[in-house]
Amino acid sequence: MKKTRLKHTKESIKKALWDLYQDEYILISFYSGSNFIVRHQCDHEYPTCYDTLIRKRCKCKICSNLQKKTSVQFQQELDELFPGMYRVIGEYQSSRKPLLMEWTVCKHQHSSLPITILKGAKCPQCSNKDKKDTARFIQEVQELEGDGYRVIGEYVNTHIPVMLRHNTCETEFPALRKEFIKGKRCPMCSKKKAKRTRWNTDTFTKKIQQLVGNEYIIQSPYVDSKTHIDFLHVECGRRSPIIPSKFLKGNRCRYCFGSLRIDHEWFLQKVKSLAGNEYHVLSNYQSMHTPVQMKHVVCGHHYTVKPNNFIRMNTRCPECAGNQKKTTEEFKKEVYNLVGEEYKVLGEYLNTDIPIEIKHHPCGRIYPITPANFLRGRRCAQCQGKAAKTTEMFRNEVFDLVGEEYVVLGNYVDADTHIKIQHMACGYPYDVVPYSFLSGARCPACKEFKGQRRIVNHIKTRNFPYEVEFKIPGALRLDVAVFDPKHSGKLLVAFEFQGEQHYKPISYFGGREKFQRQIRSDQKKRKYCMENGIYLIIIPHWNYDQIEKIIDKHL
Repeated sequence: MKKTRLKHTKESIKKALWDLYQDEYILISFYSGSNFIVRHQCDHEYPTCYDTLIRKRCKCKICSNLQKKTSVQFQQELDELFPGMYRVIGEYQSSRKPLLMEWTVCKHQHSSLPITILKGAKCPQCSNKDKKDTARFIQEVQELEGDGYRVIGEYVNTHIPVMLRHNTCETEFPALRKEFIKGKRCPMCSKKKAKRTRWNTDTFTKKIQQLVGNEYIIQSPYVDSKTHIDFLHVECGRRSPIIPSKFLKGNRCRYCFGSLRIDHEWFLQKVKSLAGNEYHVLSNYQSMHTPVQMKHVVCGHHYTVKPNNFIRMNTRCPECAGNQKKTTEEFKKEVYNLVGEEYKVLGEYLNTDIPIEIKHHPCGRIYPITPANFLRGRRCAQCQGKAAKTTEMFRNEVFDLVGEEYVVLGNYVDADTHIKIQHMACGYPYDVVPYSFLSGARCPACKEFKGQRRIVNHIKTRNFPYEVEFKIPGALRLDVAVFDPKHSGKLLVAFEFQGEQHYKPISYFGGREKFQRQIRSDQKKRKYCMENGIYLIIIPHWNYDQIEKIIDKHL
């Protein structure tokens, strides 16, 4: 359903400003939609909109700039975190713009991002002096292991392994400095140690007894930490397959700890506990959301229901719960209770979403409406001033906008259903959404030439020599070629405006076949310009309003 935008009035904006800012803002003028001009308490007047000032709360830019952190404030922040270590030399702009600093320890000056300094980054010159080398790494190894390990390779950096020798077993192995510092040692000795401490059925049984005593008994041999073992829960007498590592982390008997898989027997018991013998399950249970056949013993009615709905939502027999299909008479009563004799139901009620004919007595109009919409409050559109627009009414609107330049060919349905229109200037017929046309959308065939004209008009204001439809080999043309005014004939730049058909198949431009040809043509143009040193600027149709800025950027 299409969302309706809330229209703002001068009074509603005044109220919103007062509720949010009190007397900090004064509304100067209100000119269109949600746009208006305000005056801040600093006497700064500027244009803004409802979304920016009210919803996003983006306040006066001048005052915001005055509140930005200064170099003095940043120096104070540094002195609190790193007393006497830094001196600010440059002008502070923001946390992510480089700032000239002096490291007071070595008097080295360097530019750095304020945010990285606050995170602990130090002077790069001093950091380079403090780099690790082979001698430093040998010293670290001796401090950690004494004579147990010997460095036999050269230390390069923290990302390249260094060869070490374990003096006890004479094994040589590569290791990263950071891994050795964290505890990595001889791989051969580590494997032997792991083998000695590997779990088996006896050791795992002892571990289980330490955890839970005799509450659980292992019923199958231990293989590894990820292979299921059968556990017997002594209290309930049931067996549960559990992964050893998960048992050590707290997993227990699935029957006693709520992880039992729901099956048909469980569902039968649940139905009996909830409804006694009032309901019989007629089909096999598969899952909580797969419907099952049920019988209501009281009335004998057979129906389907999802187990989840029966158990958790208390859904019961529709025949007895008043959920039978609504009749026409029942709907007529609902209408009468709502509006009395103002409306009369003429059609037959089928369901809440199928339109039914209703007559509005005051105006005599007979029209279709869905029962759901009527019960929600929808009434006669003609009497509420919302009569549907006709084709003739839409033709008049088009004529008021563009005169005889466009002619309506199709029949108007509604604001969002395409209608055929012909552009008389070029003779091109096309489909357009009425709302889009009334909002300013025009002939797509002329839009590309419109972009080209806009490029030419702006280049004229810059006094550059140019040529429209500049020919290049392969029977190709560039929209606008711009030449150097000082050197006649020297091509500076070429501009191409590309409409929608350059990016996706459009039926009125020849569909997919023409789109494929268009892609090949565009590729040839780009290739030729690249090989011949022509600076080609492509302006896509979605940047139509930015054409002047794009041209100024490249000229």
